[in-house]
Amino acid sequence: MGAFSIMRTGASAGPVSIGRFAAVGANFVCAPPEHPLDSLGTSSVFLKSYGWAQGDDGFYDVPRSSRRLLSRQVDIGCDVWIGRDVLIKGGVKIGHGSIVAARSVVTKDVPPYSIVAGSPARLIRMRFDEEICQNLLEVKWWDLDPSWMKGVDQTDVRACLNFLNPRIGSIDPLMPGSVVFGDTDYEIHPGRKA
Repeated sequence: MGAFSIMRTGASAGPVSIGRFAAVGANFVCAPPEHPLDSLGTSSVFLKSYGWAQGDDGFYDVPRSSRRLLSRQVDIGCDVWIGRDVLIKGGVKIGHGSIVAARSVVTKDVPPYSIVAGSPARLIRMRFDEEICQNLLEVKWWDLDPSWMKGVDQTDVRACLNFLNPRIGSIDPLMPGSVVFGDTDYEIHPGRKA
């Protein structure tokens, strides 16, 4: 999870990468395991890691598939807002700057700076015109030290871009620290200045 990103309670996430400045709503479900569709049954007992319980009159000796439940990586970009009760299917990419409305079911990639909603999620509209979207993707403001924002009206995207464009290359990159969690402990890696 990237710097300045938040995730509300109740999340159930498989393999996921979340960028900077992202907001993820409560009860988020991401990359749930997918059952095989081409076996005799879809129950977990047909998979290698589960199977029949002992004491089921020998049914536990029935050959099982060598397959396991599969969870595919989800990539969520920077500056993304995901509403509450959203489900994102494994393998999906959510583009930078996108908004996913509450209670949406996302089964396909979401383009950068788009607003999607529904089950399945569909494009409602783009957040900005094409020129602004492209410029935002070029400047990658989320990779910059946030001190550049001081005194700049963030409610005026054009003003932000007019401020940033001539200064790209002279603003320090954002280099935050990180926390790496293990099974029983964690390590803190401090950030550094450019």
